[in-house]
Amino acid sequence: KRVNTLHLAEPLFQVDIVVSVAKLKTHELTFITGAVKNFFGCIPSRDRNLLHRDGDPEKFSENVLDLFSVCRCDLGIIDGIEGMEGEGPAQGKVRKVGVLLFAKNPHALDAVMAKIMGFSPYEIPLLYLAEKRGWVDLKNIEVIGAELEKFIIPNFEKPSTFLSKRKRNILKFLAPLGVPLLDTYPKLKREKCIQCGLCKERCPVEAIELTPYPQVNYGKCIRCFTCIEICPQGAFHPSHSFLTRILRKLRH
Repeated sequence: KRVNTLHLAEPLFQVDIVVSVAKLKTHELTFITGAVKNFFGCIPSRDRNLLHRDGDPEKFSENVLDLFSVCRCDLGIIDGIEGMEGEGPAQGKVRKVGVLLFAKNPHALDAVMAKIMGFSPYEIPLLYLAEKRGWVDLKNIEVIGAELEKFIIPNFEKPSTFLSKRKRNILKFLAPLGVPLLDTYPKLKREKCIQCGLCKERCPVEAIELTPYPQVNYGKCIRCFTCIEICPQGAFHPSHSFLTRILRKLRH
């Protein structure tokens, strides 16, 4: 729908069976990352940067689903013996979960993973947009082998960038009031930075300069949070505007 050309790893089309093995993790842009988002590993960095040019969770999720549409997945596996909560997929905290999940439908698999992490599947763009494409029925997923409710973790820490779909719609409605009031943006902790330049190299819109520390041009920045994900020192973190902080504290 949104991307015309991608370069895919050739072995993906040379094997008899494709199995996606992913860790149970949060993600600051897609909120979860599992068997479907795992296919990001099948494309080179330049194509990842191209897909990351859509920093909106829904638009980026559409890109991920476009990628998945030209791949194949015969079996999905989620390793949730230990997972990651908080600022995943790179800066989060290890959380013992104690599950191994298997499914032929990776979207259903990710939906069950999301429920265990305390999300509603309808809060996750990767899931409700996959349902919209007819790839999964989120209301009709059969779980066998154990009772799902016994494994749900209500206090699983979500990424600080997460807002429910309702709250995201509120922000979109209020957006004409001005970006500073509504924004979540990457901010540098200079004391952690080693000036490696990886954030500048991987920024999909070239919004970062080294002077000598990374300087973000927020006018160009699309809030894809690649700099947070890629930083080996955890020097970037999400910073939230006043209204966004209020919305995060509201229960619903």
